Amino acid sequence: MAIKSKSGLHGLDESGSRGLVELAGWLAIGTIVLGACGSRPNPARGLDGVQPAPEIRAQAADEKRAKPVDPSHFIRAALLADIALEERVLSDGTRALSYVIQSESEPHEHAMGPWSPKHVTDGKEKGGIWMKDGELYDVDGPFVASIGDLYSDSDWDLVREDGSIRVTETKEAFEAAARPDVDSRYHNHVVEGRPEWIEQKKTTYVIPAQPIFSETPIRLGHGPVGVAFNGVNFDPPAPLHAILAAHTIAPLDDYGGHLNPHAGYHYHAATGRTKEVDQGDGHAAMIGYALDGFAIYAHLNEQSREPQSLDECGGHIDSKRGYHYHAGAPGSNQIIHAFRGVPGTARMEGEEQGEPGPPPHRDPPPGARGRPDRVRPGGPELQDQRQGPMEAIDLPESTVSIAIEGEYRVIRSNGLPDHEAGTFPNEYNPNAVRPQTHEYRVPLNPKASQRLTPAQPEFGIALNGVLFDSGTGEFWTASGQRGQSPWNYDAASASNQPRFGLDRNHAHVQPTGKYHYHGLPTGLMEKLGLPADGEHPSHSHAHEMTLLGWAFDGYPIYAPYSHEDPDDPASELVELEPSYRLKQGNRPDPPEGPGGRYDGTFGADYEYVEGSGHLDRSNGRSGVTPEFPKGTYYYVVTRGYPTIPRTWHGIPGPTVQRRGPVQGSDGPPPPGR
Repeated sequence: MAIKSKSGLHGLDESGSRGLVELAGWLAIGTIVLGACGSRPNPARGLDGVQPAPEIRAQAADEKRAKPVDPSHFIRAALLADIALEERVLSDGTRALSYVIQSESEPHEHAMGPWSPKHVTDGKEKGGIWMKDGELYDVDGPFVASIGDLYSDSDWDLVREDGSIRVTETKEAFEAAARPDVDSRYHNHVVEGRPEWIEQKKTTYVIPAQPIFSETPIRLGHGPVGVAFNGVNFDPPAPLHAILAAHTIAPLDDYGGHLNPHAGYHYHAATGRTKEVDQGDGHAAMIGYALDGFAIYAHLNEQSREPQSLDECGGHIDSKRGYHYHAGAPGSNQIIHAFRGVPGTARMEGEEQGEPGPPPHRDPPPGARGRPDRVRPGGPELQDQRQGPMEAIDLPESTVSIAIEGEYRVIRSNGLPDHEAGTFPNEYNPNAVRPQTHEYRVPLNPKASQRLTPAQPEFGIALNGVLFDSGTGEFWTASGQRGQSPWNYDAASASNQPRFGLDRNHAHVQPTGKYHYHGLPTGLMEKLGLPADGEHPSHSHAHEMTLLGWAFDGYPIYAPYSHEDPDDPASELVELEPSYRLKQGNRPDPPEGPGGRYDGTFGADYEYVEGSGHLDRSNGRSGVTPEFPKGTYYYVVTRGYPTIPRTWHGIPGPTVQRRGPVQGSDGPPPPGR
């Protein structure tokens, strides 16, 4: 195998955008005509000389933070219609002047593929690229043949005895393999689609013309995060855990894209081979826009240097460009980390109108606005029941190992609990538990970060090898809209637990078969000698602080009982309380919000009130513990919101930084496959 070294990786070749045919025509935006009189468009740069509408420029209240979208950068030949400027509803329900961009998400500046070699003797020109631990690899025949060595797993078997490679060779095989719960017939396959198998559908992007800066990052959902200048969408990270758990790979082509049976062609990596807008000052080139309207730039600048001082969203500010993102390195499986602005929407033709975007759910009954009687499966946490429930199987024993390897604590497990779990599938969760292949490298000597980093939503891993998930992929959004929203359903809320099919361990199962905790891990705590969930014991039940696991930034996670004086190990043990409180009053009515009173259904129902509890914004504090008698920062899993911390206090380890978030890895349509 070889780390990616194709010469065209950071430059446009003859099949790239500099080989486009000449564009012609005018770009009409509403009643504003975006065209330069007497000028001739440059085919490789969209429409030269075209500037954003003057009234849009005038709306920039803070030039250091927000630069308006420049629609002239888009390749007109790649779009289905002229870009329109209209007042539209954004994902949070607010109305804003927005650009409406329509495309089929089919690249007009380059061919799609290839993705997989067909024989072990095939060279890199017959395949695409694959990502592991931040590195990019050529998917040639030798790479496929030796992939078991790469993952230190002898169960990989992608090659037949005659040297041919197991590839999804029919549309039916592709559709059965390119989903979170891979059909068992296609385990140990290279998942490859063909363009002729995909029905092209129109995607409509609504992007605010003037980005609306948000001090609080907005987590990515399972839909597109942005769009390249050729009309192809940038997707959230590919769900590598779901893919690898079935001993499959779904390679990207050299342009960073692959096919999904539902969403068509899309990018997971920015490899420098699509249209770029040169900045003229040595800065990295612009490659597209995020759904919030902030520009996305390449990872490296003209001197091949990486960007510095990026925030938790993957962006920063300079005086010329204002706030902007830099795409992650091609091997990082990450375009952006979170939205810094209020995102618009992306809707694919054929999606139901009048239903909120992820997740679809029933309208709330009268008198219970914002409280649907059930969250229907379909968002990232739950599988679409139209596919039918998974079948329960006999499971092996729970296995977990924790070892110190160099600078990291390496945790490997099959993801199965070492205590009794609930019944899965059940009425509200159609998924069955399956063994996983978890391997996480967390820093042995964690370092505090200058900024809190949103969890993704996997926050950490318990001592028994089961993951702690900080949030869900389920959002309320305004009727008829698709995209992200501040109104994220809280699975651990008492009102939501039945709808998410949680068991007594505050855990449930994703379509990949991944069992994971959303709150206090009751069964694990009982095995460790702590009281059962729901009890508020005298403190004699707990004799010392109890370690539950490790966060992915390296700091420890403890049960809710700790010393009243955090620096005195002889002080009384008390149950620590978070510093979040329910907001007073009612939520905004649609389309700005789901309506109804603030009751804990959504994470946004809570606000952080410093000093109101024992813990900080990340649900942690510093003090002495049995494992760290000299003191450390540590997290606490609490009964009250946020239960599992929602942000990291430290710098996440390489597994998280390189793998990226798993948003959208759990629900149909399976994005990124």
